[in-house]
Amino acid sequence: MKWLPLLVIFVSAGIAQESARDTVSFPEQMLEELLGEEPEEGIVLDQADELVDLYENPLDLGRSTMRELERIPGITPLLAYRIVSMRERKPFSSVTELLEIEGITEELYRAIVPFVTVRHGLTGKSSAKIRSRVRRDLNEKRGFRDGVYAGTKENILHRLDAVLEVGREIMVEGRLQTHKEAGEPMKTAFRSGYLRAEAPLVTVVVGDMKVETGRRLLLGRAPMARAVDLSVSRRTFLSGYRSSDETAFLRGIGFEARPGPGVAIGGFYSNRPMHGAISGEGVFTPVSDGGLFRTLSEQSKRNTSRERASGVSVSLSLTNMLMLTAAVTHVRFQHPVALAADGRTILRELAGASLSAWFSTRGVTGTGEVAVIRGGGRAGSASFLLEPTNAMRAGIAGNVFDPSFRSPLGLPARGEMGLEAWTDVRPSKGWKISVALLNVWYPGGRNGNEFGEEVRRWRAGTSVRVSGRHEITIEYSVRQSPAVEQRVNAHGLAETYRTIVGRHHVRGTVAIGEGRRLQWISRIELVEVRESRGRGVLLSQQCRWRGSENLFLEGKLTIFGTASYDARLYAMEPDVPGAFASRVVTGDGTRAAVLVRVRPIPRLELSCSYSIETKDGQRSLGSGFDEVQGDHRSTVSIQADFRL
Repeated sequence: MKWLPLLVIFVSAGIAQESARDTVSFPEQMLEELLGEEPEEGIVLDQADELVDLYENPLDLGRSTMRELERIPGITPLLAYRIVSMRERKPFSSVTELLEIEGITEELYRAIVPFVTVRHGLTGKSSAKIRSRVRRDLNEKRGFRDGVYAGTKENILHRLDAVLEVGREIMVEGRLQTHKEAGEPMKTAFRSGYLRAEAPLVTVVVGDMKVETGRRLLLGRAPMARAVDLSVSRRTFLSGYRSSDETAFLRGIGFEARPGPGVAIGGFYSNRPMHGAISGEGVFTPVSDGGLFRTLSEQSKRNTSRERASGVSVSLSLTNMLMLTAAVTHVRFQHPVALAADGRTILRELAGASLSAWFSTRGVTGTGEVAVIRGGGRAGSASFLLEPTNAMRAGIAGNVFDPSFRSPLGLPARGEMGLEAWTDVRPSKGWKISVALLNVWYPGGRNGNEFGEEVRRWRAGTSVRVSGRHEITIEYSVRQSPAVEQRVNAHGLAETYRTIVGRHHVRGTVAIGEGRRLQWISRIELVEVRESRGRGVLLSQQCRWRGSENLFLEGKLTIFGTASYDARLYAMEPDVPGAFASRVVTGDGTRAAVLVRVRPIPRLELSCSYSIETKDGQRSLGSGFDEVQGDHRSTVSIQADFRL
């Protein structure tokens, strides 16, 4: 590890006060806190899209519902109820009035202020945003060299967002988007769009949408294990689809009517294409979970079948502190679907029902949901949040899925029992201590084998704010998970045995300045994986500088060394707005990234990012058709945002 003696120092300069929304350049730090030290790719994209959407389209405190407010990390159901109750007594005139609400501390206010706003309604007010982005790898991948990829090298996104507000009562919003992956032909790029109309008594969405109920058991379009995580808030029953993931959406028409106080009735019908192949026996098998169809072979299997889904949801607010929701869904596939990779499990349709409840009393909030699918599969989830004082919060959550329960997304059935507990304590202003425990048990194993598997995690951390704008954070986490190993026995024969692998991770962060004119973030991470799987070290230095209201620069340098893939670490990097870069780092090497954002005219912002990774002693990077020759690879992104 010849690079270990290296130190990178950014020299601090003057600091100037700026507006609240300028204190956060991008929600990547919040994502790190939500996702922990080992993010799962599907969860990363789901959480990133949610935070980016909230950051670029902050919620109006004057009209957002409780469910919408709960989308903001840190806003619990109790806090959402208090925000709505305060609004009913006196309309918000500014965001700073949130500090008057019990339970919203200065620290929490700083975390949520980038995601909220106060709009003073103007009859006939309208706005529109256009975004165009081009990203390209500067190194040639094997898929292009061999002529396997059917399209060009660029990753291209075009998006149009438009909003029309009529007073404070009626709003119409829409989005049109096309997204082409690198190697994909433009003619087959993913196209999505929706039109959403909201009035006091009804909301209607036509086009692509997301529908959620309760704790996302029945209509969950994300890994079920996330239901045990309290950081995943409930989403509104009906919303327009804003991502570019080709698998996690519905396409059709949906509505939510509010015929009376405390009553909401919702319904939807969806008829969307599915990407995959049909066997000679007429069984459909998905090809790609990420929506990547770059080769001619994959292109021929695209949009081969269809999924038709429908559902109804009824919510009753019995009191200001109790709400019940019942939902029924039905999903039918055009062809029988093979869910497992080997085609063992085949189904044609799914139907299910769920009942969820939310209650809140002084200092205690609880949620619970039970779901059942036709055929006997059952699942349940519950969570409780205790807030005895403003200086302490504690939560506990759990879920249970029996082995025959499966979601409409088509995830294979798998038994699971999970339990999580956590607490945040603030001994004094600017000092926070956090502890979290998680235990998930898979009776049949995660891969459908006959062995049960148990995953345990616990994490402890503390952060201290100095002088109001400097912060020191230290975190320590342990993860224990099962693994399969091989060894040679006394007879010279190879045998397989099961063991528990322990991963110990320490992270220390020093942040000087709080997103003002200059901010410097220094981090060191150490990881040790037991069972002789090696150690890893990561050093990073990040600097953010705002020269003026029209110029913003951000740079990051990461130096890493890991003995094996098991000792891998993760480095989130600055990228153009609306994009998200989280790269796993293994081996020995460096990663560097720089982001430049300029505003040449008031309505136009131009962004450009460049990243490069260099690995010591490597002749090629990546694998398969994405392999590049040499010891380095780099990417450049250019984006234009124009407001009409």
